[in-house]
Amino acid sequence: MIDFATIRQAIQELPNLAMASTGNPPTPADVFFPASHALALEPDVSLVIGNRGMGKTFWTLALASEEVRPLLSERYVYLRRSNMATLDVKLGFADAEGAAGAISRAVLESLPDDVQTEIIWRAVLVRVLAPYIAVSVPDRFFELVQWVRENPEAQLEIFTRCDAQFTSSGTSLLVVFDQLDQLATDWSRIQALTQGLIKIALAMKSYRSLKIKIFMRTDQAENKELFRFPDGSKILGGSKVLRWRASDLFGLLFFEILKSPVANGDFRKLCESLGVNFNIIDQKSKLPHSLVTESVKQSEVFHSLAGPFMGRNEKRGRPYTWLPAHLADGRGEISPRVFLHVMRVAAQADHLAPGATAVDYRGILEGVRDASSVRLAELEEDYPWVSDALSPLRGLLVPCEPAEIIERWRGDKTIDHIAGNYKGSRAPLDIPIASLFGDEESDQLISLLSEIGVFEERANGKINIPDIFRVNAGILRKGGIPPQERNRF
Repeated sequence: MIDFATIRQAIQELPNLAMASTGNPPTPADVFFPASHALALEPDVSLVIGNRGMGKTFWTLALASEEVRPLLSERYVYLRRSNMATLDVKLGFADAEGAAGAISRAVLESLPDDVQTEIIWRAVLVRVLAPYIAVSVPDRFFELVQWVRENPEAQLEIFTRCDAQFTSSGTSLLVVFDQLDQLATDWSRIQALTQGLIKIALAMKSYRSLKIKIFMRTDQAENKELFRFPDGSKILGGSKVLRWRASDLFGLLFFEILKSPVANGDFRKLCESLGVNFNIIDQKSKLPHSLVTESVKQSEVFHSLAGPFMGRNEKRGRPYTWLPAHLADGRGEISPRVFLHVMRVAAQADHLAPGATAVDYRGILEGVRDASSVRLAELEEDYPWVSDALSPLRGLLVPCEPAEIIERWRGDKTIDHIAGNYKGSRAPLDIPIASLFGDEESDQLISLLSEIGVFEERANGKINIPDIFRVNAGILRKGGIPPQERNRF
């Protein structure tokens, strides 16, 4: 007899992936290894691009962890040639506070505006490298920047000697940079510092054992001006993107349930009853191979947890395919943070009978409605004007012609409102707001909303708004989740 209450409890206790930070790094037990992320963690890949919630900070901290890093070589066969277990990793910039020895935003902002950004980042690297060869350099960062600017040959000698030392010992040094949106409070300054960092990443290609890895948000990477310098395209062209496939998301869910001491026994019995072989293990996740690689088996297991349909019959769809389709943004991307949030909310529903499944379709629907609010709130941390753009569209039926959206914006004076209220706001608003001043303001706003995944521009020219944003904004779609049913259950 399988007790679904224990599995429901484990789902209720799924972790909040937003909690990863320099003060709360992941432990080996926390790490799930999606197959598609291996190449992004390769030390020779200088630029990793990912949307909010895709794992940039998580992997930054995993790389920096002496406990977690050896697991990367063990789980990702491709990384074994990189000798990840002996790789030394330092944080160049990881958050505004400059935790774990990284440079802080306050220190960066204390520097004179006339200091070249490449000099700043070279100084950051000198501060990291000098102790390895016992070279004395100024302790105060301002003085170190001056020293680097006035002693280019001595600075290059530090790089060369360190590179030779690491190479001779068969190891490498990787300096990781994350949360670039925290580099400054002014977006133009963030962009200048970021471009300087990209130039240094390119320069470091001259060394064999000194490497830089930059984790960058998708919206920032799409600004091609950052890479508009000689050979800048080499960094962008060699970049990797963090994405989560549907099989990765369900694999993560099963990983977390099996981790639970409360649910492990019952969930294992359920899986075995469905033909899951626990003796055939996936090298990366250490889960049964079929739980992470076979969509048919994943769907059987999930439907045993959630029921077979997203309603009383098959007309509403099957949960395994329905859930990813309704969580994807306009770029087709799904955040694991949002996926686990939906499952937590679904498991907290109070209408489930004690002996019923772990979750059901009504709980999943409520989870998606709640996730829509959460995802929009997350997006507004970066783009606080998104709700202003969506508010006039309440009650609109999508997909629709762009003209219908533009007409509502004109009637509400949306463009004027956004430009007036947010011009000069904190990063990264200056770029999108500046783009709204011209002859085609509405078209540019549509393009921008498409770039950040709020809109989906279809091949027939119509605009769709994915459920993950549509539901909370009160926008309608035929056959979609009705916003007016929010909080019914």
